[in-house]
Amino acid sequence: MLAPTIDEVANEYEGRVLVGKMNTDENHMTATQHGISAIPTVILFKGGDVVERFVGVTPKEKFAEKINNHL
Repeated sequence: MLAPTIDEVANEYEGRVLVGKMNTDENHMTATQHGISAIPTVILFKGGDVVERFVGVTPKEKFAEKINNHL
């Protein structure tokens, strides 16, 4: 499960990165707009633009590496 990893990333980057979660069953239109067809999908935005996309379970270190590249 990816939720604990996302929570850790949110805590570690608090104040520098906004982290949110979305229930795709409850927000089907938003998921469709962003091309989410597999769960879990994590999308990293910068300035409103998609800069990274992760599909499947991803290690926290990979998230940190990509986030740091965009800070």
